[in-house]
Amino acid sequence: MPPGTSERHGQARETRTSTEARAHRPRPESSRNGEQGRRLATYLSRVENCLDPSPPTEKTLRALAEVLGDSFDELMQLAGRVPEDVEKLIKGDPDMPVMLRRAREQNVTGAEFLEWLGDQEEGGK
Repeated sequence: MPPGTSERHGQARETRTSTEARAHRPRPESSRNGEQGRRLATYLSRVENCLDPSPPTEKTLRALAEVLGDSFDELMQLAGRVPEDVEKLIKGDPDMPVMLRRAREQNVTGAEFLEWLGDQEEGGK
C-alpha cells in the first residue's frame, strides 16, 4: 500500500496527519454552537481520523462547507469525491476526458488552465 494511505473496511483511503487536518480549517466552537457544534466537531474528528467507514456525501460536504465557510470543491477533493455536476460534464462530453488527460500529460494544473481561460476572455474583449 502506498505511503499516506490506510485501509478501513476493505477500502484504501488517503490519510492526512492529525496536524495537517487540524491546521487546515478552524474548528467549530462547541461552547458557542451548543450541541450542534459538538456534533459537528465530533463528526469532523471521525472523518479526519478515518474512523468513518465511507467519505461524507456531497450533501453533507455542501452543508459543512457552508457552516465552516470553506470551499465546497476543496472539501469534495479532500474526500476523494467528484461533484455530481462535474461528473455529468465529464460523462456528457466525450472530449472532456481527452482534454483532462492531455492537460495531465502537459503538466497543466487547474489553476494554470483557469488563468489561460481568463487570458482568453480578456483578449476577446
